[in-house]
Amino acid sequence: MWWGAPTTVATTTVAAASVAAAVGVVLVWLALQRLRGSKESQRSPSDGDAGELGTYPFSEKHHWALRNNPMVGVTFDKWLRISWRFRREIQWLKYWPRMFLITCLSILNSLLAIVEFFLYSRPIHRVTLNPRPVFIIGPSRSGTSLLHRLLSMDERQFAFCSMFCAMFPSSFLWFERMGKVALRWVVGKTWPTDKHMHVSFDSPHEDEIGTNLLTGGVSPVMSMWFMPQEENFRGFHSFGDASDEDTRSWIDSFLFLLRKLSLRAGSVSKRLLLKSHFHTARVKLLLRLFPEAQFIYIHRNPYDVFKSAAHTADTQNWYTYLATPTNNQIQEAILRQYEIHWSCYEEARSGSSESPPVLTMQNTLEISYNDLTRDPVGTIGTVYEHFGWLGWGDMKQRIERESLSVKHYRANQHDELSPALKGIVRERWGSSFERLGYSKD
Repeated sequence: MWWGAPTTVATTTVAAASVAAAVGVVLVWLALQRLRGSKESQRSPSDGDAGELGTYPFSEKHHWALRNNPMVGVTFDKWLRISWRFRREIQWLKYWPRMFLITCLSILNSLLAIVEFFLYSRPIHRVTLNPRPVFIIGPSRSGTSLLHRLLSMDERQFAFCSMFCAMFPSSFLWFERMGKVALRWVVGKTWPTDKHMHVSFDSPHEDEIGTNLLTGGVSPVMSMWFMPQEENFRGFHSFGDASDEDTRSWIDSFLFLLRKLSLRAGSVSKRLLLKSHFHTARVKLLLRLFPEAQFIYIHRNPYDVFKSAAHTADTQNWYTYLATPTNNQIQEAILRQYEIHWSCYEEARSGSSESPPVLTMQNTLEISYNDLTRDPVGTIGTVYEHFGWLGWGDMKQRIERESLSVKHYRANQHDELSPALKGIVRERWGSSFERLGYSKD
């Protein structure tokens, strides 16, 4: 693989001839629009009736917004592939500003990727990955990001994927320092899901975002742009039902990204600390790639997971859609994703009639979100003790300082679910309530 976005001669020629004009047009467009999406009304999903008829009341918004869209890091050839594949699903008239911006930046990204190829292709492919990565897994909105942030403070032991690396996976080795300044405008100052949390390109982020861009859409994260087609991406959760071509594309791009992250860390001896709720469904695949990998599964009350996931869908995903979903489609995606991840995780933990368990007491630890927020020092200490990690003495002091902000952080408050919605969650996710010890009341 080249730089994760192989560019043909024709594509390179077009990119070189067009980039100056394209960047100029982008700047003019941004000046005229003044990022109008940031000024559009933002109705919280917790406002009003929380689903009296059994469907969460999502509200359409931000269709003019140009920020907070990870697709701006895709290269031109991958973007052409995605655009062609979904040409009939894209709402061109409604979302043409996003299409225009992504297209222009994809040309720039291809040129940046070419530079990185000539500078780093050999060093990248000489990297030998540490065979013992750590994967933080669990349902979306269960606390994986918080756990990732806390563990990433152990910089002596771990390397991680930053937000900039995830959004611009084809060029971060040489362009990161400049890009964090030049491209700061592509994200807001705070997270759409939480206006109290500031956005930083340096913060730990989800590696699946970068892998998705490198593969040109071989990932369930594509539902961020094409939620009405979410069912088409379900095979990419575990890759058990995916084609050999798609599986190989994902594996190659994933390992390519990990080699780049190791090279960026300056020491290939560092263990990679990776976080993605999508990895929850692909534990078997990850263990085939890294037999010595370790997994930390974090869980949370399923009712709270649903409320937080719905809040995220209603505050963040409207910034990225290229095809507008219905409320039922959004809700079904949330429910089905949890079911897929839970089923795959339980099979990896308990085994099946066809295969023995692959998760054991030695390579896996389960923790709860409640324990992590109530006692971050004790919970992180348990992680270090369980896996026999070194360096807890120094790390403990950092966690103690950080624990003050964790304990005083006020999580988003959401209205209680209606009886109808609560019944749906209880019925669809019932087995996880029982196994993890959460009340269904």
